[in-house]
Amino acid sequence: ADHILRYAQPEPAACELQLTLLDVPTVDRETLPDFATAWPDEPRSRFQAEVDGLKQQGEFVPCSGKLLVSVTGELPAWEAGQKIIAQGMLRELTPPRNPGEYNFAEAMRRQQIYAALFCESPEAAQLQPHTASHTPVFGQTLNQLRYGILQVLQQTLPAEQAAAAAALLL
Repeated sequence: ADHILRYAQPEPAACELQLTLLDVPTVDRETLPDFATAWPDEPRSRFQAEVDGLKQQGEFVPCSGKLLVSVTGELPAWEAGQKIIAQGMLRELTPPRNPGEYNFAEAMRRQQIYAALFCESPEAAQLQPHTASHTPVFGQTLNQLRYGILQVLQQTLPAEQAAAAAALLL
């Protein structure tokens, strides 16, 4: 199967993907105060996923790799291991343009994540109904534990140390 990076470019491109959730979606709320922006900040749901397929000419073809998924709005209570179909804008994670700025793309590359998918609404990411009840319990529990530990690390350690500790969890 082709790696998702083959299709991801620095400029966003529309696509539809079959994904397997690697962690529980989290919701980021109001990152900026209302007075700091002309447009109110909407909550965003974020999670990591493994790519299973990419829609080309009306059919899903096998594809692989991990990516970040960001959805405008709040998603239902999904669990790691569930399969979804998501429509959005796929783009390669690129290094910062300003010298000395934090290199988010490099931090993600250490986790073998090279691309991101941006979905405009929760309706753009839908659970595949026939796989909703087939989540392996052991794998799901491990992913929930990993996610909980990552949250604690990010909240208690400086960013660089948290990234190093997170890499050890893989």
